[in-house]
Amino acid sequence: MLLFLKRELKIAARNWELAVVNALIATALALVFSAVDYRGGLLAAVLISSFLYSHLLLLREEELGTLDGLRLLKKHEEFFLAKTTATALLNLLTSASYTAVYAAASLRPVDFIAAVYTPAYLGVVSTASAFLALSTRTKQIMSLFLTSALSLGFSASLVREGLSVATALTAPAFAAIAIALSRELS
Repeated sequence: MLLFLKRELKIAARNWELAVVNALIATALALVFSAVDYRGGLLAAVLISSFLYSHLLLLREEELGTLDGLRLLKKHEEFFLAKTTATALLNLLTSASYTAVYAAASLRPVDFIAAVYTPAYLGVVSTASAFLALSTRTKQIMSLFLTSALSLGFSASLVREGLSVATALTAPAFAAIAIALSRELS
């Protein structure tokens, strides 16, 4: 798994400009939503970064043909875990950027649990959706649809009541389904 994670972090490092620009744009947009509250801005920031990181990085590899070789290795769990970890770390960068700017600009309290869990949840969901779409060789719209639907449910839950146990369990359950289906389909 560490070999896969190292590979993912190298890919992300090669695209460091995307990570920086994404964090800045997401933070700027999130400040608009933070007029409502901290969580609204956090969701806006991390939703943007989740879509960009997971879909662009995974689909770029598909275009280059490197995923076919990875599929042949039959190491679905390690590959998925590395992709998810890299996406969650990049989302955490965006979350940290937004949280720092929000705290400095508003001097209002921040929700540190949401600041950590939101990037992880959306990283898992967006990566699992992209992974599932690639495994089934469906169009990118399927991945975007799955991510959007799960993100909408998460956002509604977080804004309405904060983090609930049911919401927290959705991402790992979806990830397990994505891995199981990808094993069956490859």
